[in-house]
Amino acid sequence: MLMDGSAPQIQGLGDVLIRENNPAVSGITMTDANEIAQWLTRTCDWHFKHNLDPLSEVLTKEDMDQIRLFHHITNPEDMDTFIQWASTHLEKKLQATNRATGTCLSLVEAIEMARPYDMQVYADQKKLNETCEKLNETCVQKNLHNTIKHRLASNGHRMNNHAQKANEDHEVRAKLMEIQQRKASLDERKWQLATESKALQEEKKQTSGGKKHRINVPAGHRPTLPDFGDVVPCNSDKENLNPFLETSCGPMPFDLPPELEPLPQSHYPVPYSIQGHPCNSQSAFPPSTCPASFYASHSDVYNNFTKPSNHNF
Repeated sequence: MLMDGSAPQIQGLGDVLIRENNPAVSGITMTDANEIAQWLTRTCDWHFKHNLDPLSEVLTKEDMDQIRLFHHITNPEDMDTFIQWASTHLEKKLQATNRATGTCLSLVEAIEMARPYDMQVYADQKKLNETCEKLNETCVQKNLHNTIKHRLASNGHRMNNHAQKANEDHEVRAKLMEIQQRKASLDERKWQLATESKALQEEKKQTSGGKKHRINVPAGHRPTLPDFGDVVPCNSDKENLNPFLETSCGPMPFDLPPELEPLPQSHYPVPYSIQGHPCNSQSAFPPSTCPASFYASHSDVYNNFTKPSNHNF
């Protein structure tokens, strides 16, 4: 029996063993409770230290040092002092005692119920041994992979696989839920766009009056006439002038240099319309509009034509 190091527990166990012991079966002939307890009692130091780890998170170093000295208590006075200190401590986790076994039974009742359990374990082991002997007689090989260790390991692997599959299913469900939400959002947006498109189609129908209108008109074919009252003359001072006599909207854009200025009227030759015609009659041709260079190049020809000739026809 594994004990946590409590001296009263070991003494109580010795008293129970003296009462329940059958020397003919166990071979133990001792009658002292302290001596007979040494045959069946083991103190689990690892279990004792392991249970102290959670307490070290909530207790101070001084309290932990006092608790670790528990299994060194040798007299009832020190045990009573320790019980009084632990039962009145402010930390509830330290107030727990060994009076409860977790089965709602006292320590003595739990020890008394251990005998039927031990007998059941002994019967199961004896039955297993008989089964093994029969298997040896019938030459049936025992399944070495069907032990308790293998079954527990298989159960552990099965639980891990189930947990891993549950995690994967959870991830898949989360992703599917996200996709479903996005699809619902797109469907809602699609329904809104369809409603707006239908409203615009109805507005277009009412605007056009059921007739087809050419919408894509080239830039040169678009109407550019201004509205009434928007026409502003280029020069308000000449608004009342005759447009046929005054067509300039302002000064000349540039001035010609002196060498390119046209010649004055005195430098031009006599127009053909006012020249003396040989027949002393008015020319039927209108006044010439040729430039001055034209008259300058033909002046010699004209002079030669008007001089009297020495030839006799």
